[in-house]
Amino acid sequence: MINQKIIKILGGGLQEKTVRETNNFLLSKELPWYFSQTSFSGGSDNVDNADSPTFWMSEFNLLEHQIISNLWNEIYTTLESEQIIDNQNIEVLRVYANGQTYGLDGNVHKDDNKPGHYTVLYYAVNDTWDANWHGETLFYDDNEEQVIAVCKPKRNSFVFFDSRIPHVGISPGKQYNGLRVTLAFKLRVN
Repeated sequence: MINQKIIKILGGGLQEKTVRETNNFLLSKELPWYFSQTSFSGGSDNVDNADSPTFWMSEFNLLEHQIISNLWNEIYTTLESEQIIDNQNIEVLRVYANGQTYGLDGNVHKDDNKPGHYTVLYYAVNDTWDANWHGETLFYDDNEEQVIAVCKPKRNSFVFFDSRIPHVGISPGKQYNGLRVTLAFKLRVN
């Protein structure tokens, strides 16, 4: 059982075919994007947060898509092989993609305030992500004063973390004219 606040950045463990298919799907023009997502500081997705910046979002039952189901299965296997989880009952509560362009930074927030809730962020980026394009996810201490971890966008990578950890998605720099896409899996461990 996971019994501590954890941030684990993992890279290179997913099959190239899965990464390619997932990225092609998430970065395709067919994916329906809506300019409606905000960062909620209280860990609730049901709060009207008019003061928070808005960014792009695509949400539907992605687990019904074989490509996303394959990705989740590989992420789960990687979490088991890294001994982050072991035969635990993990319920996928929600799956959605966030999209940010230059200037669309989120706010520091927690995904949930309850123990036993975790998030996986998968980075759907092209083959090479230039460090000058930014787009990092910053993780903060409980007081939101110090950055305790930084996850840079990187092909074939994801981060697993306790949903109670404050964090923020930084938009790409103006040198990058595309969409910085993360796929979020919201989880509950029973």
